Amino acid sequence: MDDWSNAPVKDRAAAHNRLSINLGDHDRRLLCVNLPLQVMAQTLRDHGHPEGDGASAYTLARRFLREFPRYPVTRITIRPGEAYLAPTENMLHDGHAVPDGHLDLQFSCRGRFRPPHAR
Repeated sequence: MDDWSNAPVKDRAAAHNRLSINLGDHDRRLLCVNLPLQVMAQTLRDHGHPEGDGASAYTLARRFLREFPRYPVTRITIRPGEAYLAPTENMLHDGHAVPDGHLDLQFSCRGRFRPPHAR
């Protein structure tokens, strides 16, 4: 997960989101777990593990994957010209290009993105 804000787990939901646009000429993939870090922490506590809001995001995510190795990982394909907007400081994820020998080109920025009607 991203850690630009260096925020504790309990504050990650308020961190900036990431907008990423695939500017290349081949598909990219976003792999992610569909749980925010706070839910991972609560799930670990519910199963008798003391990891929680005091653990670093990295430690928490690693512990969750060790304890629940069969938890599904979602794969999203981002085709050339497509984009995704995600709370990457609050979700376990990995973005990558399909290795095919071509230059991988993407644009990413962080911010608080709101739909036009919410302004």
